[in-house]
Amino acid sequence: PEAGLREEDIFTPERDTCMMPHVIHPLLDRGLFGSYREAKRWIKQNVPVPLDVPKPPVPDMIRLVRRAGGMAVLAHPGFLMREAGLALAPLLQEFIGWGLEGVEVEYRYRGSSAFATAAEERDIVAEIRDAAGRFPLVQTRGSDAHKPEEMEIFHYL
Repeated sequence: PEAGLREEDIFTPERDTCMMPHVIHPLLDRGLFGSYREAKRWIKQNVPVPLDVPKPPVPDMIRLVRRAGGMAVLAHPGFLMREAGLALAPLLQEFIGWGLEGVEVEYRYRGSSAFATAAEERDIVAEIRDAAGRFPLVQTRGSDAHKPEEMEIFHYL
């Protein structure tokens, strides 16, 4: 198969941005890397990008989302728990003080480098549900789909 990426592999008619997932998924589709994290690590080590995108502090982001009429929801916290070793309940308590309104409980972690099995996914989702249930938060579900066809495999319970 063709190893290089074409412009249309990254930019679709409905999107004019280029972020890491837009480059990594076509590479994974071609079988050039075994996992998303492996591809991301390779790109960071081998593809210099002279651009630094500042990441505003969490309180500022929560305020921005709410001022725009959105609901501030903490997305896929299982990665924070597993990869960064963070305890979710104290984190939620702090974020609620800044205006957090929800937490993504259901998410497809399985298949990522941090969650290889369905059992690991069930365990982390149960832990998130338990922590979220201690607070007055909206509990959400997400697919993290980046392409329309990815939505086809996401099933609502």
